[in-house]
Amino acid sequence: MFLSIAKSLAVILGALACSLILFEYLNVRSRKLNRSRISKHLRDPQAPQGDANTHAPSIVRRLFAKVPFVSVSLRREEQQRRKALYRSELPKMFEIIALGMRVGLAFDQAFALYARSFSTPLAQQCRERFEVWERGLITREAGLRDLAAHIGLKEFDRFTSLSLRALDYGAPLTHLLYNLADDARKSYRAERQTKVAKAPVKMLIPTGAFILPAMMMLVLGPIILDITERMV
Repeated sequence: MFLSIAKSLAVILGALACSLILFEYLNVRSRKLNRSRISKHLRDPQAPQGDANTHAPSIVRRLFAKVPFVSVSLRREEQQRRKALYRSELPKMFEIIALGMRVGLAFDQAFALYARSFSTPLAQQCRERFEVWERGLITREAGLRDLAAHIGLKEFDRFTSLSLRALDYGAPLTHLLYNLADDARKSYRAERQTKVAKAPVKMLIPTGAFILPAMMMLVLGPIILDITERMV
């Protein structure tokens, strides 16, 4: 009786552990495919890559998304993933705008150069806002501030405030943009290194909660059962 219960609990815990591992594997795999699709388009902008914002969820993710508490965690994870994509593109955006202004383009033209030359998530957001203020529906300041609120990154907030201040007072902006690109690149690298350092610690949670108890039950279950039968 005890052995059958131990085996059942071990199977359940093992299945949960396998589900978590499979879920994480599919999640990482989908991220790699999305990054490779974006990188391929950056190498060949004329190639039809579709919408870079599209992120087809896996079957496991769709199933977990129906669970009330898990769905909130998945939405939070999706927001963090999107912010990570934005943060990885910020240095390139700043450098392209600075390069455009360095060769004689106005700020709006340099901003449009980046927004219309790429199809990354950040470039698409910039293009949508730029087309609105280009038509005169909103001002440039309102468009940039709305874009900064949507992106939700302090690096982009700093870019918005510095750009608007420099444009109002006629100050040179190229050097500031290069400094922003360098700071954004260092911040992104530091964030990735921190996540890599925390990965082994995070793996201890599913290992200790699911895999180790199942292993203990499978190993110690027969021994405990044998001891119990001998005592009887």
